[in-house]
Amino acid sequence: MPLSSVNNLTVKDCVIAKMAAELKDGAPRFSPKSITNYVQIVKMVVASAVDEKGEEIYPVKWKNDFMDLPVIEGQNKPSFTAEEITTILSEAEGQYQLPLRSACWNRSADRGSLCAASGGHSRRSHSRPAQSLERKAVFSQDEECHP
Repeated sequence: MPLSSVNNLTVKDCVIAKMAAELKDGAPRFSPKSITNYVQIVKMVVASAVDEKGEEIYPVKWKNDFMDLPVIEGQNKPSFTAEEITTILSEAEGQYQLPLRSACWNRSADRGSLCAASGGHSRRSHSRPAQSLERKAVFSQDEECHP
């Protein structure tokens, strides 16, 4: 099938419907997450066709609702506990070690986060006030680290 023919309807009929209908030992062969991953690959392949200006040749406005993309429910979202984060930070060696001045476990609303005030970059050749060198890194159970 040419890339120019790939759109919401073709993905719905040729990918999602066929994957959802395929059974293995009487149960669905593909989970909703697997179907979503395969559809994401199709979207990326279509978007990868670009002209000499870097613009998409076949721009498609993807509509997950129209394609009947399955809803992903009950995903296991593993996260570190405060104790595990403290252990990871304290046992890091070499380039992975963070110069921590203090660490505290904060509970706000219904989620916790580990806040660490770290010193500035150790390779700075010029002096700056200590206050401007301090940065806060937040490690949350639901989010990435954002220094």
